[in-house]
Amino acid sequence: MRMAGFTVALALMVIVSTIAVRVDGNEFSHHKEVKILRHLKRLNKPPVKSIKSEDGDVIDCVPITNQPAFDHPLLKHHTIQMRPSFHPRSDSTYTKKEAKTITQVWHKAGECPNNTVPIRRTKKEDLLRPKSIESFGRKPPHSIPKSTTFDPTKGHQYALMSAMNETFYGTEVLINLWKPYVQVPEEFSLAQTWIVSGSGSSLNTIEAGWQVYPELYDDYNPRFFVYWTRDGYQTTGCYNLLCSGFVQTSNEYSVGGAYTTVSSYGGTQYEISILIYKDRETGNWWLSLFNDIIGYWPGSLFTSLGDGATIVQWGGEIVNLETGGKHTSTDMGSGYFADEGNKKASYFRNLQIVDGTNTLREPKSLYYSADKQNCYNVKTGTTAGTNWGINFFYGGPGREGFAKGVIDLGGLEVFQVTKFNKVWTVYEEGQDNLGATFFEPSSLPEGFSLLGFYAQPNNRKLFGWTLVGKDISGNSIRPPVDYLLLWSGKSTKVENNKDQTGYFWQPVPPDGYSAVGLIVTTTAEKPPLDKIRCVRSDLTDQSEPDALIWESNGFSVSSSKPVNRGTQASSVCVGTFTSNPTLACLKNNKFDFSCMPSKVQIDALFKTYAPLIYFHKDEKYLPSSVNWFFSNGALLYKKGEESNPVPVEPNGSNLPQGEANDGLYWLDLPVASDARKRVQGGDLQSMEVYLHIKPVYGGTLTDIAVWMFYPFNGPSRAKLKLATIPLGRIGEHIGDWEHFTLRISNFSGKLQRMYLSQHSKGSWIYPPEIEFQSGGNKPVAYASLNGHAMYAKPGLVLQGRDDVGIRNDTGKSEKVFDTAVRFRVVLAEYLKEVEEPAWLNYMRHWGPKIDYGREDEIRGVEKIVVGESLKSMFRSAVNGLPNEVFGEEGPTGPKLKRNWLGDED
Repeated sequence: MRMAGFTVALALMVIVSTIAVRVDGNEFSHHKEVKILRHLKRLNKPPVKSIKSEDGDVIDCVPITNQPAFDHPLLKHHTIQMRPSFHPRSDSTYTKKEAKTITQVWHKAGECPNNTVPIRRTKKEDLLRPKSIESFGRKPPHSIPKSTTFDPTKGHQYALMSAMNETFYGTEVLINLWKPYVQVPEEFSLAQTWIVSGSGSSLNTIEAGWQVYPELYDDYNPRFFVYWTRDGYQTTGCYNLLCSGFVQTSNEYSVGGAYTTVSSYGGTQYEISILIYKDRETGNWWLSLFNDIIGYWPGSLFTSLGDGATIVQWGGEIVNLETGGKHTSTDMGSGYFADEGNKKASYFRNLQIVDGTNTLREPKSLYYSADKQNCYNVKTGTTAGTNWGINFFYGGPGREGFAKGVIDLGGLEVFQVTKFNKVWTVYEEGQDNLGATFFEPSSLPEGFSLLGFYAQPNNRKLFGWTLVGKDISGNSIRPPVDYLLLWSGKSTKVENNKDQTGYFWQPVPPDGYSAVGLIVTTTAEKPPLDKIRCVRSDLTDQSEPDALIWESNGFSVSSSKPVNRGTQASSVCVGTFTSNPTLACLKNNKFDFSCMPSKVQIDALFKTYAPLIYFHKDEKYLPSSVNWFFSNGALLYKKGEESNPVPVEPNGSNLPQGEANDGLYWLDLPVASDARKRVQGGDLQSMEVYLHIKPVYGGTLTDIAVWMFYPFNGPSRAKLKLATIPLGRIGEHIGDWEHFTLRISNFSGKLQRMYLSQHSKGSWIYPPEIEFQSGGNKPVAYASLNGHAMYAKPGLVLQGRDDVGIRNDTGKSEKVFDTAVRFRVVLAEYLKEVEEPAWLNYMRHWGPKIDYGREDEIRGVEKIVVGESLKSMFRSAVNGLPNEVFGEEGPTGPKLKRNWLGDED
């Protein structure tokens, strides 16, 4: 937040890891230790009460007369002014939309008594993070502006609105509150107002707003802050109360206190209301928050501001510490560009200034500027006279990164569009004979072009996306040279008296380019050549049909997916539909994992989307943690030494590592019958889930594969028309691994699909098809009785046909586990800080190979089955079960599953 002139910038979401305390040198000298203790004593005044906040802060309630302000030489004999002499009048003729009051986190734990002020305690660790004790809480000297015009020294970047060319005595504004991503702790992101007078080393400023600044606060929460200087940041001023100057009078707000209630992308917007104005009788500059007086800057602190301000500014600021031409991915504001508008971009509204008559009014003229518009920008909002008054939007994502909106594929930027305009609908054939609808992507960001249309069957709610492209290399995309008409026809079922013909056009690309999508129109005229773009061939790859969307009389359209899939594949799904011949997909030539989520972002994503797993009320064989299984008697066997099994260490450290599954080792339950039975039942209280974080589709999506361990898989049951028949020991095996997968968009951080593993074949489900816990955002999944396969809905799923087959029964019961409660990231190949547990690299069987006579068990059931046809259907259903279900093959761990490095299908 070091301002120098006038310039500015969800979801979702967002979030970074704290970095360990940095210490200059290997050891503290005695001298440094003494300096630290002396500095802490000066900052931390003796409190009458201390409050421990849930965010880790300690708030000291310090007597108002003993606060740090009075350490300032100019304030030694200062008399506290408890209330301002007046409040500015307003000349507004419209009703303001007032901000909701947001409570600071520490208030949940207590309140400060009257005649005290709440001061955030400075800890020893706080003084160790900056380069020096002297620089703690201050702006470095190199941030001195050279003039009153913008000077972006040392990587500071702004997106601002400025008022000037008159004298100002204050400002009032509403700022919506976000939790922006900050790339490294030494960078920050903020939104504030500046009151400015003078220039260079005579610059006077008063500043207030919210900021995320990990180095200063040791967390990534947005915090209310103030700042001031009288000499261009050379020797005076600091954040909050970390040096003397600002006099606090309120016992309700902590300057530097945190908020956890923040705005959400597309959701509720939360704001802070700031008023700063000069008391013309005393010369003090007063600050109020949500119309509550916080305190004041004594007029004696300043030089040129004594005559009022010459500039008032509002906007966002970030610090970019990247070098070598690179740019930080630190968000400004919400992390979305100003063009996104309300509920998506950040905003300032109801901008007013205080004039020479002590009146709040709208400024006469405004100037806006942003010095790095491809990273952060600013845009004026609605006109004056609305309940928002004068307002503007600002912000942006910085360079590419997770949930930044755009991804650079190597000269081609792509953006994920989720808004569509309907073009043509056919009402028959296709899935469930309900037809399909074809859409044109809409609301494209400036500079982006269509790559193809979107389509989906009519048997589900609209939910999908396509990519649009922007050329940033000069030749990554080009218009087609012509169109080829693939098919045209009408729907035989006509709804709403619409009798349109649909025309399907394939772009004919220029030499060296490939088409990656089709266009649908309702006229026979060829679409304009500039309607769509083809992609340079080295940025494309081979695709194949995925799910059938619709077909009629030999013409069919399908969604498409890359042929090359998996964690190392660079192919990118476009989200468009294809026909014959199959179109190309995209390719990420810059596959450097820069758009993948950080460890802290992964944790936040999983807490947001982690499902509740419901177990059947009759389930006897529940999951447990792997460590519980090991600690409760799991045994490691080696071939040829079966009589001498070895207890597994609680962390699995004595398991054989790596290599191939040579059949020499396997795990088993304890030998003693009572211990064996107890471990078979699992332990829901210890259960945790294990996350494997995978880049898919060239790093444009993230798969969070979630693995669950069951010590024992129970016996199967068959359905034979109206009868349910136990299948003896068929289905029983030791060491059962099940999983589901959350697929997350690296463009937005939003859930795209959820994969549930099942006994015959798993399935992807889209969010509109997911059951969410009533009143919340929690997906729900169901584990089948005994077999533990995962399903989206409760009830019976039959593996078989004609009411004959293997039962998979699910239901909602009191046996439920919230996977967000206990989870552990066990592998994310692109993250160095993730340490693999030893058991993950155990490549042998998690259960013994047991032959308990499959054929005898099947024949035993067939004896009670009447009719050869029924017997044949039953045997077919049973034979469809995997070998490990019959005990013929001990199950293997997650790393040996086909989907570990590949896609789910």
